[in-house]
Amino acid sequence: MEKESLNTLAILEIQGHHLQWNESLNEMIHNLKLFEKQLSDISRKNNSLVTKKLIGHFQNRFFIQKTEINQLKNAIKKHELSIKRKKEISNDKVTIEDERYHNRMALQFKAQEIIFYKLKFDYADFVKEN
Repeated sequence: MEKESLNTLAILEIQGHHLQWNESLNEMIHNLKLFEKQLSDISRKNNSLVTKKLIGHFQNRFFIQKTEINQLKNAIKKHELSIKRKKEISNDKVTIEDERYHNRMALQFKAQEIIFYKLKFDYADFVKEN
């Protein structure tokens, strides 16, 4: 019964979500690279000990976010490959297990968005002060 097909979520819908998520995650990575470059410029111009500590803090947060984003992108890629295999044999239907996994990934993506935008706003405040 657990593997029974559902009509609620089509494979094409899942693939569309994957595409949207990857585009957003790529944009986050791009922004983090820009932030890192900007942080280097701030570091060269400002020798304050407090600023240097905050620069280190943001460098760590950027590294953690890039790692988290890459892990999520890998999970999406893995799920996409699984879905493509199923598409060949299942008439565009997903299993309950697939739908649950997809819903967990959707929650992870939303959490990543929230964390990223919090970081973005924190960093913008730091840049304004420096």
